[in-house]
Amino acid sequence: MYLTWRTRPGAIDLLVGLDARRRVSWTLTTWETPRDLRRFLTSPEHQATVRRFGARMTGLSVSAQLDETPLVQLWAQLRSQLEARASTRA
Repeated sequence: MYLTWRTRPGAIDLLVGLDARRRVSWTLTTWETPRDLRRFLTSPEHQATVRRFGARMTGLSVSAQLDETPLVQLWAQLRSQLEARASTRA
């Protein structure tokens, strides 16, 4: 999927991270429009990946549209939202 990322309609960038000590990984994607994101999430390729790995992981997601908020602050807000959702699942 990563090798073809930039050929996807509306895809801007992809960042994958891992914290092995906590057994946590994440993916941060940026899209030109919310519609582009929805198109990717409902694509056959993404759905196949979810089916393949879904039993071995718990997925959480948040999204935001860029505005005048500094990126560092926006990232902190999104991480807080994810942590809050994760704590309600524990």
